[in-house]
Amino acid sequence: MNSFEQRISDGKGSAVVCTTLESCELYHFEEARPTAEVPSGYRSVRDFLRDLEKDPEIGSVLTEGRKELATALAKDPVTIRALRLRKGWSQDHLAQAMSTSQSHIARIEKGRDNFTWETLKKLKEALDVDMNTVDHALANCRAILRDDE
Repeated sequence: MNSFEQRISDGKGSAVVCTTLESCELYHFEEARPTAEVPSGYRSVRDFLRDLEKDPEIGSVLTEGRKELATALAKDPVTIRALRLRKGWSQDHLAQAMSTSQSHIARIEKGRDNFTWETLKKLKEALDVDMNTVDHALANCRAILRDDE
């Protein structure tokens, strides 16, 4: 087996990083973020909007509102959020189109996620843009994140 090992220490512990030419499984662990529970007798905003979008008339009004918001944001750099809003989609709608979760879309839009090739292809297809546009939008998301830090 052709590989090399590197030991990394951060003062709290150490880890072994191994690179190999053989195929292997890659695991990505995310930091768990606690979510506030919706009090009994109430609904989350997301659930409320999902229910509203089931009505075709209200759903089309929400879609048009998102498109107007995208137009108002057009002077901003192209981002995944802007591309999504141009289609009039919510994060939930894009998540469904990509067979993923709304929280994953939120991380993508904030530039806080690493992407697989499959995720990039799904973004391209769902947003109906070319891969260069997706790359440019993701670069802008990361630049905005750096500016905010």
